[in-house]
Amino acid sequence: GRCVDAGSGWGVEFNAMDCLAGVRGGEAGIVVDAAKNWAAKKTRPGLTEFRSVLDWTFTTDYQGTYSVPESSEKQEGEVVQVNYDLLKRMDIPILYFSEVILFEDELDDNGTSKYSVRLRVMPGCFFILARFFLRVDRVIVRSFDTRLYHEFGSDIVVKETVKKELKLTEDTFESILGKTADEVQPLLDEISKTVTNLPLRRDAPSA
Repeated sequence: GRCVDAGSGWGVEFNAMDCLAGVRGGEAGIVVDAAKNWAAKKTRPGLTEFRSVLDWTFTTDYQGTYSVPESSEKQEGEVVQVNYDLLKRMDIPILYFSEVILFEDELDDNGTSKYSVRLRVMPGCFFILARFFLRVDRVIVRSFDTRLYHEFGSDIVVKETVKKELKLTEDTFESILGKTADEVQPLLDEISKTVTNLPLRRDAPSA
């Protein structure tokens, strides 16, 4: 999906090819719960350990593909935040909603790895939630969110990134079993959070 501001030319799109290109190279550093049983059987002579050149969990830091590169300059002044109070208001209608799954894999029945993008348009704003969600059963839950928020008429897009993770035990695994990615969010530990304001540079009106 693609979202473009006609006045400034700023735009963002989320596509599967760029998303998968962001998958980390090398080993995942995560093994399935059954691996401890396999390890005990690897004493037979002649067995060769297989090492993947790609993260088998498909973990990706992909935050979207932007038509205007994000500035590396340090922002001055107060950083505008996502207006969650506005987004939660039940009296404001949702004019448009769409959800796209860029990829999804069940990890050979060991959990799930999924990248989804949701777009919501309301009378005064739009909100995008792009989420990479990983669950390796009895091992780990991981959630990387990119949120883009824009109030119509303003000259910025608020970009918020949040990374969360939870190492699973038998008890915590049972507590999340059957829950959706949205439902497990309060149970995860926040690793990092950043908020930046992306400028929309509009041409000055001609005299």
